[in-house]
Formats: sequence, C-alpha cells, structure tokens
Amino acid sequence: MNKLLTAKDPRVRAYGARVVGAWAEKLPEAVKLLHACARDEHPRVRLEAVVAASYLPQPEAVEIVTQAVDAPRDPFLDYAIRLSARASQPRWVSAFLGNKLTFGGSATQADYLRTLLGTPPKAPSRGQQIYEMACLPCHQPEGKGLPGVYPPLAGSEWVRGDSSRLIKILLHGLGGSITVAGQSFGLRPDAIVMPSLGGLTDEQIADVLTYVRNGYGEKAGDVPADDVKKIRSANPNRESPWSVEEVGK
Repeated sequence: MNKLLTAKDPRVRAYGARVVGAWAEKLPEAVKLLHACARDEHPRVRLEAVVAASYLPQPEAVEIVTQAVDAPRDPFLDYAIRLSARASQPRWVSAFLGNKLTFGGSATQADYLRTLLGTPPKAPSRGQQIYEMACLPCHQPEGKGLPGVYPPLAGSEWVRGDSSRLIKILLHGLGGSITVAGQSFGLRPDAIVMPSLGGLTDEQIADVLTYVRNGYGEKAGDVPADDVKKIRSANPNRESPWSVEEVGK
C-alpha cells in the first residue's frame, strides 16, 4: 500500500486511495492515509481520497472530505465533495454539532458543512437519477464531456435540436464521426461508440432526455414517452448504432 501511495505516477496514487477506501476495515491507519491523499498535489488523487472517505465509519472521516475544500478544485472535485459529505452525513452530523470535529483549525471546512446542513438536499428528478446512473460516467457532471473522447451535452446543438434524433441515439447508439459544439469526435479508428440504452423503458428514456434538454439544452422542452414508443416501434429489428447521416444531421 505504501508503494501505491508514494508512486510517482498520480494514477497509481489515485488507485491506492481507492483501495484504502475499499479495505478500510483492514487498515488501522486508513484515516491517516487518506488525509495524506487529500493533500496530494494531483486533483485526481484528492478526488479519490474524497470518495474513499465516504466509506469510512468514523465521524472524523468527513474531515478528509472537507480537506479538499481548501485545495484547488474543479467541477469534478466539487461534485465528489458534495456527494461524499451528503452520503456520510448521518455518521458525522452529531459530532459536528457537538463541536467534536476540528478540521485542522480550518474555518472554511467547518463553514462548508454548516452551509451543507442549512441547505436540505433537493430530491433528484427521475431524469437526473437516470443521468447519474447511465450518462454521467461519460458526459460528466455539468454535461461537459471529455474533450476528444465524449461529446459535451452542455452547449450542444444536438441537445437543443430535434428530440427524435436523441431518442434514436439512446435507443440504438451512435457510431462514426460527429461534430458537437464545434468539437470533432469519433474520428479515430478506435473511437468509442455511443452505446445503446434501449434497455431503459420508454418512460425512463423520456425522463432522462427531458432532464438533459431542459438542464443542458437551454430549456429545449420535454420529451413525451409516446414519442419514444413510436420510434422504438418503427425500428423493431435494428441492432446496429445509427450514423450521423441516418439520424438526419
């Protein structure tokens, strides 16, 4: 474990942080190890430490999560900090309200949790729940995607455009090259194909597309489940992904 956490490659250190979280019950110094990871110079390592801390049973584990508040952050870290703090809230709230957490003397970290407690979590919509389950790993928090790999949803003319194209893509996938928000994707021979999500129900596809269009598509409008049903029924035997030309771009 020490070799993982002290490796020169930050990807190896990040993996080490993840392992600490998974093996926390077997590692007496799990809290100490993750505190060190949360101070790492690389944001990926800090992110993994934040997520791993949510698996620890001790109330003090939230101090690992909030430690990342005082370091440089990006949307991915912000998302991880918020979710980890929320997920572990039942374990740390009593200790926090009883002033038993120190946060290394950081008022910023304490204020973060104080604000979190004063802002009840908003119940996610059905579409958001599906997005976080099926879409977020590729299209990322805030729908920004990954340059050159996964297209963004935020600012995408596809998201704002004809919803029938989006339905086809979710039902059967999309292959080949595509331009989204001025960026090119799918040009390499080993490019990742947008997979089919046809295993979702018509209602689930309608919910997630409604969430995406209204959240990332400048309130482009809802997608009715009947529209999904019609397109699914019109292509009962299709197994291959669509191309850009086929879906009408």
